[in-house]
Amino acid sequence: MSRKLLTGVGLAAGTLVWASAALLATSSANANPFELRLSESGYSTQTVVGITPGVSYSGSFGTFTVSIDGGISTTLPQIDLGSTDLSTSTPGLLTIELSETGLLSPAGLTQWLTQLSINDSDPGSSVSLESAVDLTNTIFGTGTPLSTLSSASSFIGLSGTAGADISTTPYALTLVMTVNSAGGGTFSLDGSLQPVPEPASLTLLGTALVGLGWLGRRRRKQV
Repeated sequence: MSRKLLTGVGLAAGTLVWASAALLATSSANANPFELRLSESGYSTQTVVGITPGVSYSGSFGTFTVSIDGGISTTLPQIDLGSTDLSTSTPGLLTIELSETGLLSPAGLTQWLTQLSINDSDPGSSVSLESAVDLTNTIFGTGTPLSTLSSASSFIGLSGTAGADISTTPYALTLVMTVNSAGGGTFSLDGSLQPVPEPASLTLLGTALVGLGWLGRRRRKQV
């Protein structure tokens, strides 16, 4: 490989690394406290306290059997109810909340992506997911609502994007998932909240990849 090609590849790869770092450098460097909370009318609330990057709960709660692996990324400020499996034999209304405090970035006007996937065997049931930013840094705070996703479908994926002006730090993120069982069945659910990458960073990533492809094609022609 020629020296010019090596230099070009190095520059393009450096640009790609820089762009990737720009996408990932959006959270505090410290491990942040976060909590998982379960509630159902007539039963005592269950709260599990964790530290980045995960919190889980497995067992019976109220009228449900619950297995939850809640997670949070150590790079992007993302909260994720990534593996939420439930079962019940009776009607019930379960609320699952996941929240993280102590976030320092991104700040300013930020777009946030909320996602929900549903796979259940409980006809007539419904699931909703609400997301929020809280500028008072309160655990389970919902001071600035973002997106609300809801469906009675047994198999669906939903997403919503909303903006929030992060005018002060630290702040908190919160997800509230509500499961309304009509009569009994199983639920496999996933809910998440994360910032949308800036268009400039995505463009830079694309430019770096195109540059690498162009250099490779030029090298093949020279052989």
